[in-house]
Amino acid sequence: MSQRTLKVESLIRQTVAPALTEALGRDAAQVTVTRVQVTPDLRHATVWVGLLTDEHEAIMNRLSGLTHRIQAQVSQKL
Repeated sequence: MSQRTLKVESLIRQTVAPALTEALGRDAAQVTVTRVQVTPDLRHATVWVGLLTDEHEAIMNRLSGLTHRIQAQVSQKL
């Protein structure tokens, strides 16, 4: 993996975490970004999150609804 890819992954992680905090409000403490993987051409990224709660389904439904909003924030900041 190239230095550039690693740097982009780190920047995405640093951008997604506060976006989740803002979007989830009080539930943000129950979600953590565990991993980011970017394709070699930097066109696509996958973000893995860990849930620190038993309410997996409710939190994942909220995250699914926030996907476009968080993608827009990442795109705007990067």
